[in-house]
Order: sequence, then C-alpha cells, then structure tokens
Amino acid sequence: MKRHALHNAPADHESTPFTCENDMLAMAARLEILAKMPDLVPGLDLPERFVIPLAGMLGHTIDDSRCKIAARQNDAPTQRMLAASRTPIPEGAPTTFILAPFDIMTHTVDGRLHAQLLENNDTGYIGATSASPQVQAMIWESTGRIVAQAFGKEDNPLVLVSVSGMENKADPRPNKMVHEKIATAVVIARELERRLGREVHTYALQDLIAGMDAIDQDAPAVVLGYTQQFIDTLQLNNDRSLVLTGRKVDGIHNGRLIKNLATLYGDKCDLESFKAFNPTWQSGQDKGDAYRHANAFNSRFGASFPLLSRPITFEQVDKADGFDGIAGKAKAFLEQGIPVVLKPSGTGNGKGIRFIDLGASDSDIAETVADMWREINECYTDCFGNLTAGFPITVAEALQPGVVNAPGTAMHGRTFELRFVVINDGQDHLVCAPTIAKVNMGQGRVNNVSASINQQDAMGIRGADCVVPMLDMPEVERMLGLTEAQLAEMAAWVARDMAYILSM
Repeated sequence: MKRHALHNAPADHESTPFTCENDMLAMAARLEILAKMPDLVPGLDLPERFVIPLAGMLGHTIDDSRCKIAARQNDAPTQRMLAASRTPIPEGAPTTFILAPFDIMTHTVDGRLHAQLLENNDTGYIGATSASPQVQAMIWESTGRIVAQAFGKEDNPLVLVSVSGMENKADPRPNKMVHEKIATAVVIARELERRLGREVHTYALQDLIAGMDAIDQDAPAVVLGYTQQFIDTLQLNNDRSLVLTGRKVDGIHNGRLIKNLATLYGDKCDLESFKAFNPTWQSGQDKGDAYRHANAFNSRFGASFPLLSRPITFEQVDKADGFDGIAGKAKAFLEQGIPVVLKPSGTGNGKGIRFIDLGASDSDIAETVADMWREINECYTDCFGNLTAGFPITVAEALQPGVVNAPGTAMHGRTFELRFVVINDGQDHLVCAPTIAKVNMGQGRVNNVSASINQQDAMGIRGADCVVPMLDMPEVERMLGLTEAQLAEMAAWVARDMAYILSM
C-alpha cells in the first residue's frame, strides 16, 4: 500500500479548530447546534445515532438564515417550474446521478435580455435548505435513494461525503453551511441501512484523524469530512483503488473531491474503483467541459430556449501551456474587445477566479495570472505540496451581470446570479426549480454565497442578507426584472442540458 496520509504532514497542516478534546466551550457549542439541527433542516428524519458521531463538525458559527428564505418560496410556482422542466432521463444514462445545482447569469446584449450558464456545481454546495419545502424533500429523497440503490444487499460499502472549506492552510475556515452536509451524510446512512438491513455507522473524518474514533471494518459506513482533509488522509492501494484507514472506498459524494483526486493522482488512481455521485463530476468541476456541452446542446436545441441560445465564448489552457498560455489566451480575447474571466478547475468558494478588463497591459495580465496561481497554491495542494486543482484553466468572456432593482434596500444596484437545482425524481425524469438569487456583497466580482455567508461589506451588510428566494413571486419580478415564464425557460434549459450531458 502506498502511503499518502496526514500522519506525515507538517504539524501546522494538521491543526483544525476542533483538536482540543477537553475544550468544554467548544463541546457546548456543538451540542447547542446539534439541538438546532431539526430547525436547520426542517421536516427531515435525522436519527440522533447518525448525527451525534458527526457533532465534531459543528462548534463554529452556522448560517441559520436559510429556513427564513425557504419559508418565502411559494408552492404554486414551484409546482409549475417542476412540471414545465420535466425531462426524460436518456436511456442507458448512468444510474448514479442525484442532482446538480446550476448557476445562471442574466445579462443584456443590444438591449435584449440573455441568460448564460456560469457553472454546474455537481454535488458540491447545493443550498438545499434555501429551497422550497417540496424541492428540499426531493433533494433528500433523491440523495438517499440513489446512493443506497447503487449497492447490493451483500455489499459492505464505505461512502465518503466531503464538504468544502478549510482549504487555506494558513487560514483554515470551517464551512458555515456544514449542517447541510451532515444532513446529506445522515440521509445516506439512513437509506443504506434500510436497503442493506444492517447497522450503518457514521464518522467525522477529523475524529478519525485525531484518533478519537475508528472505523468498524465489518460494518457499512459513511464518513463526513472536509475535502482537503480527505485528500491528505486517503491512501492509494496497489490496485489503484482508494483506501481510508485500511478500508477500500466504495463511493464518493462530491464531484470536487473526485476532480481533486484525479488531478493529484492521474492514471495512478482508478476512478472506476468507486461509485461516483455524480457520474457527471467532470462537467461539474471543469467550466470548459460544462461550456462545451452547453454550446453543443444549444447548437441542436437552442431555438427552443432563446434566452440561453447565445454561444458561450471561451477557450481552455492545459497544464502544458502554463502561465504563458493563460496570458496569451487572455491577451487574444482583449485584442478582440472581449473582457476576460479566468476560471480554474476543481476549486470552490470562488477561489482562483480572476477578471481582466479591457485596456489591461501585458504586465497587468501577468500579475493577475500570478495572483490567481498564488491562491490556487495556497488552497489546493496536498500535505506534500502536490497540486490538486487548477488546470485546465477556462478563459471566458466576462459578462456584465444583471443588477437588483430595489430602491431603499441594501441590495439595490448590486449584481446577482441565479441558482437552479436539477434533480433525479425517481421516476426516470429530471426536474428543475430555481432556489435563490445570490446578490453580490460588493467585495469583488464573484457572487459566491458560500464564501460570503458571514462576511460584511463596508456598510455592515452580511452575505447571508444578500439572498433572494427565487420563487417569491412577484417580488422577484420587481427586484430582478424576471418573469415566471423566463425562470421556467431557464429551469427547462437546465434540465434538458443535464439530460444531454447524461446522454454523452
């Protein structure tokens, strides 16, 4: 067995906010949040015997604003969106697709409204607790059902559920929405137990690392942890399969972790040795791959979706082309009058995304590329300094996003992006509904709601306050200038695009 474990990492790399076993204040905070779980994830059966082993993931500030957002989502438009977007899953498609959040940007060209795909987030941060109650129920049902059905009754699976956060080793920050991933792990464990007819155990990866817990080698298990900690702890077996504390990994629920492992190991890791939830992780973690599929889909079916039919302008730079290749592509775009956004692969929370405006000099371009790479290296290397994210880099047209029209409110004049979630409904169809509009706090140009939850701008506006429930009609039409019919067209496009990806 090839060793690739946290035990060999520098001491400062091991440190997390949760390593003090006797810190009674931290324990009290965990127990307080644990008691709130039914309120944070309402309407979901969360057996304590699954939740309690994961309590070590708590103990820090949790964003508890999402239930208020969900309460403002209206049932009637939810039903209409789901019905309008219902799309058959292609025959022969992989059976392990669960759901995927899509981010869409609205923009105007020659006075006409357009919408464009920004990214497909795969099974990363979903924002489930912001969705309408009906969509939330579908998210949890699909997650548990599809993971459980991927295994036979005689299997003894080990499934990993990873969460973003803690990437920056110099400034590790826990995820403020980790309760959603706790719910994900619990739902998977609960449904696995029902399917297998045997007791399933849950574990927090940080407790395994600290020696506070150990995996039962003979029982099905679900392990929840931060992606970076999984990267540093997983071992690579001689048969190219992944192993965690002596047990073969049978499933991974998080496309970013899969992408990071693929970048780190290349052909040394057999990506077919475990079940991938989702099988579409490549498109979810590589913006260029997602854009290629979107353009190909639109070339065939775009006439049915005029809002989203405009081609996405982009090119990609591979590792072999290096910094010079990135700078060269960016300069070529600028010379054509196209402002640039650089998007690395396999990163989260907006890390590594950089903008280059028209008029930038060669030195400006070089400095921006170097700054992008500095952040990637800070956040996406393993404990031995090996890169786990970055290439291919997508060089794309930077569009001017729509702005909120809400005079007298903190969100007025700020840019926004739209979040949709497409779900396997269990009846051989995909359905899609909008969930939230992510409004920019004013710090930078990336509207990343996960990264900005507890940040504040100069006026004291929190990121958690800059979220608009998308099914709060007609408020959305007033604030965002979008009609229900336009949202329905976007939802139908997302479902059809996902079906197209699954058919490939």
